[in-house]
Amino acid sequence: MRGGARLVRAVCRIDYRRYAAPVLGLLALLLLVVLASVLDLVDDVRPGARANNAGMAFHIGPASQYRETGVYHDFVGSQGVYLVSDHGMLVALDAKSPEAPDRTLLFDRSTQQFRCPRTNARYTRDGLPLSGSHATRAMERCYLRGLGPDDDPDTHLIVDPNPDRRYRFEDNRWSNPFSARLFADQL
Repeated sequence: MRGGARLVRAVCRIDYRRYAAPVLGLLALLLLVVLASVLDLVDDVRPGARANNAGMAFHIGPASQYRETGVYHDFVGSQGVYLVSDHGMLVALDAKSPEAPDRTLLFDRSTQQFRCPRTNARYTRDGLPLSGSHATRAMERCYLRGLGPDDDPDTHLIVDPNPDRRYRFEDNRWSNPFSARLFADQL
């Protein structure tokens, strides 16, 4: 019993005011981290909604994987990016609608066009606005780079959809070498 009394006296001598602010600060920080983590895991389920974790650079595999002409949907839901292979090059197009930034463009395979589900703006497979639709500007290209030699078809590629690393047609930025990846036989 005597040992228990010593423990109680020792605990009572602690100046809790001294530790209250750091402990409360740590608990607040922990709560913010948990809240941010939970919000990041919750997906927006609206049709055409934007991916939550878009904006960070990601690996898409070897360039040879995209040699066949077409629109690749692999990263639309997770990263908000369409990959388009055509004319001997690969481009990464931002999937968000230029007309309604909270919506993801849909790709219609039968017409080979992108379409905004809200405004019905339409774009070519290259990302250019179609005349006669509600599109006022082209889709944006994302930064695309290889992790090896340009002439190696197995060079792995990285896409960075960060808004600071996008290329707009209207600003004559589609000619930037990082807005497209030419295939080895096109160099």
